[in-house]
Amino acid sequence: MSKDTGRTEVLAALWISGRNWDPNECTASIGLGPTRTWQGKPIVRAPLDLDTDAWVMGAPKQESYSIDEVVREVVDMVWPAR
Repeated sequence: MSKDTGRTEVLAALWISGRNWDPNECTASIGLGPTRTWQGKPIVRAPLDLDTDAWVMGAPKQESYSIDEVVREVVDMVWPAR
């Protein structure tokens, strides 16, 4: 929570992941460019097996009083490709 505003930082994303597939194929199928992709292990520290490929479309982390506002931003990004 931000000390200045009392609002919480919120991050929302549509995350498609799996093993042994090309995130570029997802981009081609959906027709939208992701905000992030990777193949193999991403640069994160986690005790889980993260040897996956991923396609992510997300809103940047932002201060908000409402999770709905940030989720709506992601929905608005992907809605045209429905």
